Amino acid sequence: MFPGFAQCQAIKNNLFKHTNLQIAFRPTNTTYQQLSQRRTNNNKPSGIYQLKCNTCKISYVGQLGRPITTCYKEHIRYIRQNNPMSAYAMHIPNNRHKFGPAEETLRPLKPCTKGTKMNCWEALYIYIYT
Repeated sequence: MFPGFAQCQAIKNNLFKHTNLQIAFRPTNTTYQQLSQRRTNNNKPSGIYQLKCNTCKISYVGQLGRPITTCYKEHIRYIRQNNPMSAYAMHIPNNRHKFGPAEETLRPLKPCTKGTKMNCWEALYIYIYT
């Protein structure tokens, strides 16, 4: 287990009190590191996507750790089964709207790997589109 800030301060004070060294603590997990862009060579990347209702143009933003093309198939299955796992899948039948093909409905926004970085990007895009 890693020591907390108070324990680090106590260790620093005891170890370096007779020297002129000054110790600085820096976070290792910054927003910049989370949002910095890395290239992916995957033709079917996972990441953040946007689903659009073709009738009323409302957008839904989501994330998927598997290929984004899988996402569209899942949402269509949820619509046909009337499954409440997806807000988009509930919107379509409840409002008697129509969904179109993936080329018109699904738009990848940001390819990224699953984890904290994906959560940061999803929150950013939800903020942008609402």
